[in-house]
Amino acid sequence: MTRPFSLSTTVYIMLEDIFNLFHLQSIIILYFYLKRRRHMRRHHRQLLIRRYSIIDRIPLQVRHMSRLVSVSDVDCLSNLRMNRNTFGRLCILLRDVGGLRNGRFVMLEEQVAIFLGILAHHKKNCIVGFNFLRSGETISHYVHLVLRAILKLHPLLIPKLEPVPNGCTDPRWKHFQGCIGTLDGTYINVLVSNVDKPRYRTRKGQISTNTLAACDRNMRFLYFLPGWEGSAGDSRVLRDAINREEDGLHVPRGNYFLCDNGYANSEGFLTPYKGVRYHLKEWGVGAQRPQNARELFNLRHTRARNIIERAFAVLKMRWGVLRSATFYPIKIQIRMIMACFLLHNFIRGEMANDPLEQAMDGDSQNIVEEEEHEGEFIDQVEPTSAWNNMRDELANSMWFHVMSASTDDGDLIPECACGRGNMRLFCAGKDATHSGRYFYKCPANAKHPNSFLWCDEYHRDKGGRTPTFVLNQCYQPTKKDEAVDSGKKKGKVFPSHGCGLCGLCHDEIRMNFILALTGLVLLLLGIIIGKLM
Repeated sequence: MTRPFSLSTTVYIMLEDIFNLFHLQSIIILYFYLKRRRHMRRHHRQLLIRRYSIIDRIPLQVRHMSRLVSVSDVDCLSNLRMNRNTFGRLCILLRDVGGLRNGRFVMLEEQVAIFLGILAHHKKNCIVGFNFLRSGETISHYVHLVLRAILKLHPLLIPKLEPVPNGCTDPRWKHFQGCIGTLDGTYINVLVSNVDKPRYRTRKGQISTNTLAACDRNMRFLYFLPGWEGSAGDSRVLRDAINREEDGLHVPRGNYFLCDNGYANSEGFLTPYKGVRYHLKEWGVGAQRPQNARELFNLRHTRARNIIERAFAVLKMRWGVLRSATFYPIKIQIRMIMACFLLHNFIRGEMANDPLEQAMDGDSQNIVEEEEHEGEFIDQVEPTSAWNNMRDELANSMWFHVMSASTDDGDLIPECACGRGNMRLFCAGKDATHSGRYFYKCPANAKHPNSFLWCDEYHRDKGGRTPTFVLNQCYQPTKKDEAVDSGKKKGKVFPSHGCGLCGLCHDEIRMNFILALTGLVLLLLGIIIGKLM
């Protein structure tokens, strides 16, 4: 009987060592293979990019920068949104104040040009890297460096508050003494995560941030607060700006901003009357003149406040990054919005002739740092009866000035002989014999002596020169309704002529409406009676 076959412990140990040896050798062979493959791949890539080395790209990079900032202002304006002189001043300011320095291979001017090109045309990093012959990592690195340097210029690029003085001669602002500017909000598209999209969705369905901004009479931004969700209301954003301590909106007591009806009429913020026509399109050619103090106040309010709308338009025309969302994180997007506001102020102060602002009013002024005074600013936004009374007094004073003055040099309208107030100013129509000639009429359209006066004869008899009339111009188109000499046909009441501007036309329109309504009622009654019969 044979014994069973068995292996000793030594044999088992020998077999285990053999297997471990083969496994280690396999790992070593695989390691050397992968290392060789990685080396060959790197060598192949170096062969491909050898002709695009740093030394070979330097002439092309220098040539590209020369075309941007050294050839003409036209190319510099179209690519960087500023002329060569302004670009040079910005680079000096970023070097001295912002702490920006030359890189190892990228000079300071090229860093600033890269950043301005992204803001102006909303280009991606790969496109900018292709234009400047740089890698995407290099573009991203210097974009963040320049962004931080520009934000450091915030105290220098925010102008000082300058209220409207009492002796202001600007027709747009002379009625608002103490006003320091206009205030409004605008939506700027941003890119956020899917979780935050409901908070940033506006009433129009866009994903945007509600940015509060205030500008002065020269379209320079005095304050801006981006970052609020698009679903937030304008009053809520303004309340947050007022309550901030360090970077809040400080309105000195006694001064105010012009705002629209999206805000409360409270101390420091003057809004128009509600329920009264306000927008400029409602005061266009052929529209009815202001008929009372509130309409006159709204007309002058919208003319002055419209400067913030034009400032927003120029800002978004200048920087394409504000017209559509970018792919940066939301914090970087907010900082880029702030940089656009600061650069707008810098360009506004340095460029005397900006193609985007040639049609705007106001001249550029030096920008100085704003002084802070504690305890003198408004700390709440709540509607008050005192501020409503102040608005009523301002509107009544405007209306009284209009009713008592008809010319641009302060000449008074004569008082009518009937004792019903000052006479009304009209102008003879193009078909009249005295076309273009101004005349006064009784405010009540009454028939009495001296109810009609030629303006030039009246002022000549008074010993003064004929003024230049600018208000209450009403045109008379037909010869039948022609204005005649007061010595021949005094007391003649001219019929309405459909201009839509004078009281006669309003009376006729009102009477026609009443007659049409009466006829419609009678017609309906006839139909009802006919059916009943």
